[in-house]
Amino acid sequence: MDLEELKKKMKFKFIVVEGLDAGEIIRRAYYALGNYIVAVDILKTCQEKAVIMDRYWHSTTAYGIANETSSTDIPQEGHWAYDWPADLLTPDLVLFLSVSEEIRQIRMKGRGGESTQEEKHLKKDRLFRERLYLAYKRMRNPKCTEIDASGSMEKVLELAREEINKLN
Repeated sequence: MDLEELKKKMKFKFIVVEGLDAGEIIRRAYYALGNYIVAVDILKTCQEKAVIMDRYWHSTTAYGIANETSSTDIPQEGHWAYDWPADLLTPDLVLFLSVSEEIRQIRMKGRGGESTQEEKHLKKDRLFRERLYLAYKRMRNPKCTEIDASGSMEKVLELAREEINKLN
C-alpha cells in the first residue's frame, strides 16, 4: 500500500506545530502532553517488542526546571518536582548520557546543521547547564542512570547494554 492510499484511510487529522514561540511554560506543556500521547503507543508496541526512545518526561521536566529557576531557587533534592507523574507510563530504565560541554560542542559541529534554541542556550549559559544537570540528577521514581558518554560510540553502547542487562 502506498503513502497516498494510507493517507486516504486516516480517520484522524495529523497536525504538526513548528516554531512554538508561545513562551517556555506553554512549550513545556506541549512537550508534556506529547509524553502522554506517545505513552499509549509505547504500551501497544511493548506488547511485541522493546521500545527505546530519545527523551521523555525527565527531559521535559529538567529543561522546565532549569529554565524557570536560578541557582539559588532550584528545587532541593526530594522536592515533588522531581517525582514521576503517577498517571504517566513509567519506563523500566532511564539512561542519562552525559558529556562535557567541550565534547558536546565538538560533536555538534561534527553533525552539521542548525542548532536548536536549547542547544544554543546550553552553549552560552554555564549556570543553565549546571541547573539542567542537577535537575536530571535529582529525578526519581525512576531515577536517571548516568552514563559517561564521552567515549566512543562502541564504549557508550557497551555501558548502556550493561545497564539494560541489569533489568533481567
